[in-house]
Amino acid sequence: SWNAGANPGQDAAAGAGQWMSGLNYCEWGAEITGTGGSFKQLVCDDLGNVLNLNLQKNNMVGQIPPEIGVFFAMTSYISFFNAQSGPLPSTLGYILPLETFDVESNNLDGPLFQPEYAGTDGLKEIINFRASLNNFVGTIPAEIGQWTKIQNLWFADNLITGTIPTEIGSLAEMRSFLFYKNQISGTIPPEIGNLNKLIIFGGRPRGSVLNTRKQNVLRRRPPSKKK
Repeated sequence: SWNAGANPGQDAAAGAGQWMSGLNYCEWGAEITGTGGSFKQLVCDDLGNVLNLNLQKNNMVGQIPPEIGVFFAMTSYISFFNAQSGPLPSTLGYILPLETFDVESNNLDGPLFQPEYAGTDGLKEIINFRASLNNFVGTIPAEIGQWTKIQNLWFADNLITGTIPTEIGSLAEMRSFLFYKNQISGTIPPEIGNLNKLIIFGGRPRGSVLNTRKQNVLRRRPPSKKK
């Protein structure tokens, strides 16, 4: 949860932040410096609309509240390496400009691809969708083909079932597709060959059948304990 003076972020020796310390929430986002560089935890535009929310490595617990949908101008939500739980709020579908959504290494569960944000009228600007190392369930919907700007689609090490839909071949901008350590079955759709920019394909086939129980690509970050 968000507490006053919470969390130094990447650098354990950094000064406390300013969460809940004043009426102007746009001033809560202290700048954090760590091994990955500097970033602000919260960035607003001149009108007070939240653009970026970066809560990585913050010991965050609890659910992502449905009220996140009021951040209608937000382009980036990052909260990897925390202990957040529960399902993703369907109100993500209200955040139409969203480009980056990164919740890797939490304890989140429930359906990963919900129609409100991954359906026909879902997110259209999404570029990075990272949800590996959680407990998500469900299947990959055919409507995933609507995410035509996606470059990085990561949901490795979850409980996703079903097959890879042929519509995946519509994602011409995709560079990395990580889905290893799930329960995906079936054959690799030949439409994967349309992805000329694809560099990392996470799920090596055994013959013509997917073998997603093996880790075949390096993790971007080391895994955390899921439970």
